[in-house]
Amino acid sequence: MRLSHLFTSLVIVGGLAAAGVTGCSSSGGGDTGTGGETGTGGSDGGDVGPTTTTSTSSTTSSTSTAVDVSTSCADAPTMEEGANSLGGAIFQGSDVINPASDKDFFLINLTEGEWYQIFTDANPDDNTDMVDTVVRVYDSGGTMVASVDDAFPRLTTDSELFYRAPATGEYCIEVLEFSDWYGNSPEGQATFSYDLRVLPLDFGLYEQVNLDSEDGGTAMSNDSDAAAESGLSVFTTTSGQVFTQMAGMLDPGSDVDWWEFTTPAATIGFSMDLTPAGPGGNQVSGFGSTEGPGLVGLYDTTGQLLAEVDNAQQANGLDGMSSVPLSASTTYRVKVDRQTATLGTNDFYFLKVFTQDTLNPQEGGNGQTPSDNGTNDTKGGAETGQSQLNDDGSYSTFIGGTIPEGDVDWWTFDTAGMPAAGQNLVVACSSWAAGSGVRGFTVSYTDDGGQSTHADGIETQATGVLWSDTAPTATAAGIQINGSGPHFIKLENVAGTADHTASATHYLCGLHNILP
Repeated sequence: MRLSHLFTSLVIVGGLAAAGVTGCSSSGGGDTGTGGETGTGGSDGGDVGPTTTTSTSSTTSSTSTAVDVSTSCADAPTMEEGANSLGGAIFQGSDVINPASDKDFFLINLTEGEWYQIFTDANPDDNTDMVDTVVRVYDSGGTMVASVDDAFPRLTTDSELFYRAPATGEYCIEVLEFSDWYGNSPEGQATFSYDLRVLPLDFGLYEQVNLDSEDGGTAMSNDSDAAAESGLSVFTTTSGQVFTQMAGMLDPGSDVDWWEFTTPAATIGFSMDLTPAGPGGNQVSGFGSTEGPGLVGLYDTTGQLLAEVDNAQQANGLDGMSSVPLSASTTYRVKVDRQTATLGTNDFYFLKVFTQDTLNPQEGGNGQTPSDNGTNDTKGGAETGQSQLNDDGSYSTFIGGTIPEGDVDWWTFDTAGMPAAGQNLVVACSSWAAGSGVRGFTVSYTDDGGQSTHADGIETQATGVLWSDTAPTATAAGIQINGSGPHFIKLENVAGTADHTASATHYLCGLHNILP
């Protein structure tokens, strides 16, 4: 999805496949984003997953129109199998989205109970002039079982989903352009070439992927905090932080899964990306799980609930936990619960987690350490955010802090990031939607005259606070800037709005100046 970078922020994490790993965080996350954070995963991990050692030749050309390799599942070719650099298998196919409305299809045999990463390698630099892929998966009966636009978290416009096959058989994978999938005027041209790849996940071979030891069985071995899955395989970034992925089945209907990890040195934060359940469809992504998790909680070893998100409320993988303050070299646990006790045929989940040694600039002027600072309780003591120049000449400002019940935090913009008359200000803030226990989080915009010209209600669990003229899940319109400023953002955890038992009170915001 091309527009999502307007509402997300930079993050660098390790990725599984050979596709690039620099992209956007879940706190901005998914299709619209409800926050923003910078440097979340530390340094670039590079291509940490298996790369292919054989190539697939395409029957099309990026410089001339050629006959499609397929027009439907009925005439689709079988994907070619090759070996990757770590010794596992990888399946490949290639084509071009040309002309507009073109859709391509590929066949592959999947095995019951096995997990697969399905992804495209088409536009790693997020070039708006190149193809923006969408992938859809069909079972042997022709039923669509999964669909995805971008990865979760969004890396580029390239697509990625993780699927567990519920039955052995022949599956069909469709690749189409985002414009066609989203209902815009379809795009397609001779330069819209791509590679489609399917990687069978070998949990013993690849680092940073971990499978619940129950794996759909009934002996609930990790159904308590004391029996949490530990010793996780992780990818370590060059800054020393870690990225990993946790996959599992929630079966039987009373099942819960516990996972345990220890933060490395220099850790100050933690983020978790949810991935969407269901088959998806036009404008909706889904990884094909018949029921994803419900509540996902982060605990310390004393049993204290630190942060919690409800996947059922964030069904499109928009947020998850973002920038939860944690301590270095400390053990924590993640609890994954079901939405309901009713069993489906393929109740799997797939979570991505990473620790952080950098956060959004925090209140107090200390750069990183999350802590409440009383000096910014009034407009006169407003903190100054840190702006970043975007490719189109606009600026984005990212801020963070803690906001216990009754607290007020004021922020303003630095000289470069100060909104100008004629611009539209997009505001994307999360607290509850980022996993904190805050329940009275409100956001207000105030101009230099002290007049509040835009205010939102209390944050919702599903979307946070998102003011935008174009985001599909916006909670209000963007702010039309009419004066030279200075301009202020006021954040408040309304007194008397009892907070949740989750102890985290963090928040994060991305503020984006849209040029006229």
